[in-house]
Amino acid sequence: MYNDYEIEEDGVQYGLLQRMDFSFATNAFEDDGIGMWAFVVNTRKMDLEDTARFVRTDARMALSNYATLFLADTWLPQTMMKTKVTIAFVDEGCFREFYSLVGNRKFNNHYSLMLVDVTGHRIVEEINLERIDGKKELTIMDLPDIVDDDEDTWRYDND
Repeated sequence: MYNDYEIEEDGVQYGLLQRMDFSFATNAFEDDGIGMWAFVVNTRKMDLEDTARFVRTDARMALSNYATLFLADTWLPQTMMKTKVTIAFVDEGCFREFYSLVGNRKFNNHYSLMLVDVTGHRIVEEINLERIDGKKELTIMDLPDIVDDDEDTWRYDND
């Protein structure tokens, strides 16, 4: 148990978290009942000469790669109910095309898409995917800045 988050009850038992690139326990979204934030990273960067067809193909391949997550959301929604899953992209075209494929769907659990600028070391945008229950969740952009009090303790600055 970590911060009242029982990992055994979540996606670990179905091997879903092992499909993630990384994850960590967090209390940043505790108001939404989330205790774990897991990330899948799509590192494909399109060249300028890549056509829209290649971008669409890459987005569809990414959707196929992440199909297990979305299938579990439909068939076993309780397995990921305490986990926020973020699919991060480094290419804006892939990010937008992937959103066009999944943005009109509704999900049982907490999913978001994130665009990351790896050169500038920053998050450009995060979009939460719509939930069936209509709940609106915070994105990373909505959270207060983190203050590093010392090397072992971080806190959210609500001022």
